[in-house]
Amino acid sequence: MLWIGVSIGIAGCRESAEITRYSIPKTASEERANAESVRLLAAMAPRAADVWFLKLTAADSAVQKASAPFREIARSFSLDAAGEPTWTLPAGWEELPGDAIRFKTLRTVQDGARLDVSVTKLPLPAGDLNDYLLANVNRWRGQIGLPALVAEQLRAELESLTASDGGPVFVCDYRGAAPP
Repeated sequence: MLWIGVSIGIAGCRESAEITRYSIPKTASEERANAESVRLLAAMAPRAADVWFLKLTAADSAVQKASAPFREIARSFSLDAAGEPTWTLPAGWEELPGDAIRFKTLRTVQDGARLDVSVTKLPLPAGDLNDYLLANVNRWRGQIGLPALVAEQLRAELESLTASDGGPVFVCDYRGAAPP
């Protein structure tokens, strides 16, 4: 009997086992695989000492319907006498004022999704235009999880348009993953 009492006493002194819960974060590649596909459309219009940029990034399905109108805007690009850009907006698009960074915002709604095209201007640095275009293309590709291009790949990746003012407009169109 004494033995049973000691056994019960020892068993009752043990601490109860606790259940531990924890989360393991996903890797960046797992997050990209699960992220919604995004599409990035960008146009670069070098003029004199500046480059004008038009950029749209949104869900691939929403951008699909805006792709042709985006290119229409890029083709209609020109600079007025004051050096400010002008374009012809397709039906259903509106022009909104800019801010400290954006010159303007061009907006449309496709399938219930609001799409904003940012219009910005940066000075064209001294040097080769292709190097500058490549740097911007690679920055955008990195934003949507795509690998960088090398210089020899650039021209095959860009669609060259002629704007209404006769100048070039270079368009890139990429699909990738939303940033984490």
